[in-house]
Amino acid sequence: LQCVLVVIMPNRLARTIVAFFACIAWALAIRFAWWGEIAWIGPRAAVAPGPAIAGWFVIWAPVAALVIAAVAGEAKWMAGKARQLLRPALGGMLLALTFGTLASAPLDSFESLWGANSEPYTNWLALWPLLDVAAALLAGFCAFRLRSTALLGVATGAALLHVLHFYYLLGTTLVTKSVIMLIVGAVLLAWGAFRHRNAARNELAP
Repeated sequence: LQCVLVVIMPNRLARTIVAFFACIAWALAIRFAWWGEIAWIGPRAAVAPGPAIAGWFVIWAPVAALVIAAVAGEAKWMAGKARQLLRPALGGMLLALTFGTLASAPLDSFESLWGANSEPYTNWLALWPLLDVAAALLAGFCAFRLRSTALLGVATGAALLHVLHFYYLLGTTLVTKSVIMLIVGAVLLAWGAFRHRNAARNELAP
């Protein structure tokens, strides 16, 4: 229904909003279809690492692929009438890759707003906020390519929020959490250094 509304809505803001909620509806549909409905009271079902990681990619990889394809072909569709539809839809999908990823685990996202978790539990779905950080960084990179300062700021704030969300969800010691974050930080620094080296090499190339 939301995808249909993206086409028939008469203005840009409305199309951005319905594109965002289309991604949210997709995330919730996969989340509940795969692991069932969530009870507010009672024990949580444990999820193995394989299904947890696969589930996140099933939800958000298609959205990321659509965003990457749209950004890569921006020069072509911006020159035609397709820009009236694709530009706001792209904005909605970028917003979904930032804060919309919280809908993948709605119960835990709401609980994190209420204070400290008095009964922490270990569940591999706790890795999802780290993957959400990657999605937010991708959205930020695409916003930079689109020259959208506002979206870039939203993506940066969302990445920090997902890091805090990860600390809240992971039911283990602070040492273990710190080691995981150090590994993730090292990977990101290595990726940044690689990108910087390639950019410098391209500038020196004739």
